[in-house]
Amino acid sequence: ISSAIMEVSGCTRRRMGELYKKHGDLGDVAYHARSKQRMMFKPKFLTIHEVRGLMITMSEDKGQGSQQRKKAIILNMLRRCSAVEVRWIVRTLIQHKRTGA
Repeated sequence: ISSAIMEVSGCTRRRMGELYKKHGDLGDVAYHARSKQRMMFKPKFLTIHEVRGLMITMSEDKGQGSQQRKKAIILNMLRRCSAVEVRWIVRTLIQHKRTGA
């Protein structure tokens, strides 16, 4: 998740560490990293139905190459979100990772 945040936001690992020390929450880190970005064009918005479907797809994906496929899905979601939405998605992903969902 953190590598996806770095890729989408252009934030360095060092800056991510600084933000994490300051905020203590990866969702807040993602929010602050993303809120500093300016976009040249507005991406197609992400619907809650798409998020649900993508979360289910990730939870069912297993086997060789699944980590790369999951990262691609996360990157796609994060690129299409505002800073506030990025915070929510990152927190949701972390919660599901902890519970094994």
